[in-house]
Amino acid sequence: MNQNPAPGVSRLREATRPSHEQVEGSTGLTRPDVMLADYITFLRAWRAVLAVAEPGILAQAHALPSDLAVGERCRKASLAARDLAELGARETAVPTELRVATPHRALGCLYVLEGSTLGAQVLLRDLRARLGLADRCTNLLRAYGDQVGPRWHSFVDILSRELDSGCAIEHAVIAAACDTFTAVDEAMIAARQL
Repeated sequence: MNQNPAPGVSRLREATRPSHEQVEGSTGLTRPDVMLADYITFLRAWRAVLAVAEPGILAQAHALPSDLAVGERCRKASLAARDLAELGARETAVPTELRVATPHRALGCLYVLEGSTLGAQVLLRDLRARLGLADRCTNLLRAYGDQVGPRWHSFVDILSRELDSGCAIEHAVIAAACDTFTAVDEAMIAARQL
């Protein structure tokens, strides 16, 4: 697997960097005074985004590369719901708008979802230390277990291949990734107000 992303993936990363940084800052999970309520807000927001994104991605699965294994990647909404239940937190309706109406939009959305699974490994270590969270409450953060790295690299290889198909595809993937980051950020804001 390719350890250095192709130019298309590098351009995607650069184009989405501001949106990515905005979402990272909005979670509140990296603050030294993080509380369990912050983690619950995070779970509620991600549950809402995943509940919209995953069905949209699955609806595009027929037009996506079969080696992407979309069905295996779109099971995280239930993990967030399980974490909320195990924490004794009620699930609440968090308004979320996200269109995943084309295969290219599905790829852009998956870029954010798969990247968040990779980044969750850092959050997992920090939250276990700061909040004393048990494995049973961190199902979303541990979505792929010890396969996080290999699954990310596999995704990036497939994404690189797709982005090499043309400029219009790259623009659509970038727009969808930015829209997904925006949806996560807006869901975080809405979840805080509940």
